[in-house]
Order: sequence, then structure tokens, then C-alpha cells
Amino acid sequence: MGRNGRLVASGKLSINFWADQGATHNNAEEVTRRINPGRMAFEDVRWPAFKHAWYVLNDSTEQDADYFAIKE
Repeated sequence: MGRNGRLVASGKLSINFWADQGATHNNAEEVTRRINPGRMAFEDVRWPAFKHAWYVLNDSTEQDADYFAIKE
């Protein structure tokens, strides 16, 4: 549901369509919005977790300036 209580229209597209759009902040935010329109904790939890997973799983050799490893 959106902020006004209405459902967010995704059409016939699955979440995979939105996830395949790219790895930018806006793309990750859109995927999150499709799952949780409220975007609860996106900036504090989901975006750092996405960046960590992206760095680790893609064998990237360069870290973004604001990257930090997630530790227990």
C-alpha cells in the first residue's frame, strides 16, 4: 500500500523486473518501494546491506567512499 492507503501498481511485472534495472540507489529504492512502500529503514539498513552484498558478490575491486563492512 502507498502512503495514501492505495495499492502501488506494479502491473504484470514481477519484482525481478525491477531488480534487473540496475544497482543504483534509485533502483534499490524502487525495488524496496515495490516490496515495502513505506521504505522503513531503507537508508539505515537496506541500502548499506545492499552495497555490502553488491561489493562482496560481484568481486568488486573498488569500494564506494561510503562503503563499510557489515559485521556482527
